[in-house]
Amino acid sequence: ENTGNKFCLILNSANEINATNNGIVEHCTFIAKTGVDMGCSVYVAQGDGNIFRYNTFIGGPLALRVSNYSDPVDTYTDTCLNTLIHNNIFYDCLNGVGVAYGGDAEDNRNTKVYNNTFYHVTGYHVWIDMSYVDLQNNIHCRAGDTGVALYNYGSGTYIISNNCYDVSATAGTPGVGDNSVVGTPNFVDATNHNFRLLSTSPCRNEGVSLGITEDFDGVSIPQESFPSIGAFEYTT
Repeated sequence: ENTGNKFCLILNSANEINATNNGIVEHCTFIAKTGVDMGCSVYVAQGDGNIFRYNTFIGGPLALRVSNYSDPVDTYTDTCLNTLIHNNIFYDCLNGVGVAYGGDAEDNRNTKVYNNTFYHVTGYHVWIDMSYVDLQNNIHCRAGDTGVALYNYGSGTYIISNNCYDVSATAGTPGVGDNSVVGTPNFVDATNHNFRLLSTSPCRNEGVSLGITEDFDGVSIPQESFPSIGAFEYTT
């Protein structure tokens, strides 16, 4: 059953008091309705230090939006700082993570997108506008379409490294970044949404240490010399 109409969850606080709004959203499954204009499963309007981890996002026009909401209008002061999005699964969505639009480049600073798995996200896996985003250790698998995984709408800036792009995926306007892996990630059973890694996966031992200690299953990171790419650490 769908868990939301336009939004499943909204995080907000009074304008310009972001330090009092921080929290952890974890181990949730968000199933969004299709055909909802401008809808998203989770809408982050303000905050400093919010963490989204070990969640599953299914369907809908946009899974997770880190915005720069302002009240009064156009009064943007340090909105949505230091957001950490790690070890989540996104599948069968139109778009995955959207970071900001409007305002200025001083908002939405230091958004980190680490060790997520994007599968059959047919629009943008991550898009930004006038923001700074750090993208590392993510798996990007498309549905055989010609869209792009990463898209920069405006004057956004990226750090991109150690991501895996499926053979049918293209990175988009920012490029593949550093130390990328291009090839099928070899999931255990992608058809049934088991995105754990087989022993033949090129994502094994190819990530970079980012201070994350557990994967989606609670498995310690790393199991080998270096972390795996994606939401799941490879285990024997």
